[in-house]
Amino acid sequence: ATFGDKAAVESAVTAIPYSGGGTNTGPAITQMMTNSFTTAAGHRAGVPKIAVVITDGKSNNPGNTATAAAAARASGIHMMAIGVGSGVDDAELNAIASDPDNQNVYKAATFDSLKTLQGLLAAKACEQVANTPAPS
Repeated sequence: ATFGDKAAVESAVTAIPYSGGGTNTGPAITQMMTNSFTTAAGHRAGVPKIAVVITDGKSNNPGNTATAAAAARASGIHMMAIGVGSGVDDAELNAIASDPDNQNVYKAATFDSLKTLQGLLAAKACEQVANTPAPS
């Protein structure tokens, strides 16, 4: 879909139904890797692939999450992980994120407090762009 402005994007996101039922982080990472970072989805050569995974706790299958994250990193996606709330599993966040963990793992007390990370995440994304070699 194409959106004309920020309000249209926000409206479309708000309209997405929440299905509930658990934290299926591994399948979500696999979905992102196979369907979002592709030429068909608009990815361009020479542009860094940066994913921000936001989770509210422990996934249903931490082993699957770690495997999916490793595959995403191996495919060239720079992974950043944000845990929200008090039930976050630090080891799982570290398994999701690209190394070094201290530069790619973040925590927020609530979803509302994610706004405080916005500038930091933008700066980290810009660092990845600056470190990406130009296409040959």
